[in-house]
Amino acid sequence: MGGLASSWTRRQELAQITELERKAASSSQQDDEASKAWAPAEGDAQEHRKQTAKELSQIFADIAIPMAPDKIRSAVIDPKILAPKINGRTLKQLARSAGLVSIAHTAYHLMALEGRKEHAARSAATRLPNSWPGLP
Repeated sequence: MGGLASSWTRRQELAQITELERKAASSSQQDDEASKAWAPAEGDAQEHRKQTAKELSQIFADIAIPMAPDKIRSAVIDPKILAPKINGRTLKQLARSAGLVSIAHTAYHLMALEGRKEHAARSAATRLPNSWPGLP
């Protein structure tokens, strides 16, 4: 009787192992499908980020360069981290020049406000009215 019980227990263990292997394979297949679906969306997001950084860079340059035209040759927004760069240097690299850091901060904040204003103007056409005719 002991041999039959141990055989039955072993058979149940093998059935559980087979079921777990099947679930693992299914999970792996779902993971592959999700990765394939994610790739185009991630590419779209990166393209959108680059485009946004390009637009913000233009606004940032228009604000920062006139503040110190003798010291600032270029002013851009880094598309990877959306942080300002002046003359190709990050804020950390500009730390020795308090004036340039101050200009970078000021221009960055003004850029954000200007970018928000432009975004609001572009999306105004798609907004719903605040109140519907005939409703109080």
